[in-house]
Amino acid sequence: MYTGLIAKRYAGALLEFACSNGEAETVYAQARELVKYFSSDKHIKAEMASPVIPAKMKLEIICRGVAGMCSSLEKFVALVVKQGREQFLLFMLHSFIQLYQQKNGIADVLLTTAAPIGKSIEKEIGELVRRNVDCKDVQVETNVDKRLIGGFVLRIADRQMDSSIATQLAQLERTLLGSL
Repeated sequence: MYTGLIAKRYAGALLEFACSNGEAETVYAQARELVKYFSSDKHIKAEMASPVIPAKMKLEIICRGVAGMCSSLEKFVALVVKQGREQFLLFMLHSFIQLYQQKNGIADVLLTTAAPIGKSIEKEIGELVRRNVDCKDVQVETNVDKRLIGGFVLRIADRQMDSSIATQLAQLERTLLGSL
């Protein structure tokens, strides 16, 4: 069984269903919340895969991830659990987010810096990406990683630009050790 195919089919159905109900934007926001919820606790994935936990309890666990889950997403999650596909739900949500972003011209950007940056710089980077990536909207998520020492790492979809001091020092070290 190919997980990606299952996830993409369910995600496509969710997108179509949410659009027909006028809840696509809400489902998108709540799907992102659920992805964070699943990522925040490794036990949730194990609970979804457990044959011992009843479907009703699994549904309750999932619904705890989003306060005030909209009708479209709630019905979708109930269907997924009823069909016994809850172990694939995270993949479905990721696929849905990707399909929604493609349909609406949204680029997800992850900016990792060594120190916190202000909202104005975040906004400038978002605008710069929007102009150069040819998309309608950019959603910038920031992250602080002191191990970078300085500089930044910018990730857009599957592309990454690493201008961190830590990477430059590692490259210099490899160059120097390689010349010995």
